[in-house]
Amino acid sequence: LDIGLCYLPAGICTLISVVSTGRFLNWYYRRQMTKHNLWLKKQEIKLLKEGHTINEVKEIIDNDSFYSFNLPRVRLAPAFFTLLLSSAGFISFGWCLRYKAPLPAVLVTSGFGSLFSNCILTMSTTLIVDLYPSKASTGTGCLNLFRCFMSASFIACLTRMNKHMTYGGVFTFMGVFSAFASLLLYVL
Repeated sequence: LDIGLCYLPAGICTLISVVSTGRFLNWYYRRQMTKHNLWLKKQEIKLLKEGHTINEVKEIIDNDSFYSFNLPRVRLAPAFFTLLLSSAGFISFGWCLRYKAPLPAVLVTSGFGSLFSNCILTMSTTLIVDLYPSKASTGTGCLNLFRCFMSASFIACLTRMNKHMTYGGVFTFMGVFSAFASLLLYVL
């Protein structure tokens, strides 16, 4: 029973993460779409003042990618921040394990890391569904397959890594790796 209760902080934080990230993404999307539509109206007025006809303006806006709404940027904008917080939480978790910190400290750091680590999964899944609505299950299935493959790869190496680096070093390595990998979000 005591061991089972130790799963609650991470589980509850994961639940909070998924629900709150979904609500945040909906709010942020509406906000950014409103800003984009206002900017688009200003661009239409600007093009009309330059002497373009209404049909030309419509064609320019429809065909030029400069005027399109950047959906990946909107869906993944907060991901970098959440990945850094998650990395910090799990680095702390690893060092708490290494120095045999009291159980509440281990559970708090585990919960903190879990609170922010699942945000990227929700954001990625939402982006895939938005980009490929007719292939949403295929896209999310591929995302989950890749995620599980990466998890299995790290777990397979965990025992060997722990022998050489201790849990603090392993979680620091994985946290720093995750933080640097989050820079790839800027490629999108």
